[in-house]
Amino acid sequence: MVTPVYGVLEQYYGDVGGVAWPTRADQSLSELQGHRQPSASVRLRRYRRSGIRFAVVTDDSVTREQPDLAEALQSYPVVARGSGWAVYDFEPGTPARCAALSTPH
Repeated sequence: MVTPVYGVLEQYYGDVGGVAWPTRADQSLSELQGHRQPSASVRLRRYRRSGIRFAVVTDDSVTREQPDLAEALQSYPVVARGSGWAVYDFEPGTPARCAALSTPH
């Protein structure tokens, strides 16, 4: 889930839930602490292997701030899109379990 402020509002209202993508500040703090962050493409592959099916971008300002993430997401088809948000499918050949995401909008 790529969203500012960890998707707190979306989680509160029950509209979106998921693993929050690290913000630029999260990544900088982690690097200051001596922890190297994996690239966006590596992190997305790990999520995909762990069973995560979709990447939900709730605010495209985050992908503008993280061009490596925007580039990595281009590897996956968009199955739903609106003003400032998009849903990327990590398994495009597999039917979605959610009817709303079964066909592109």
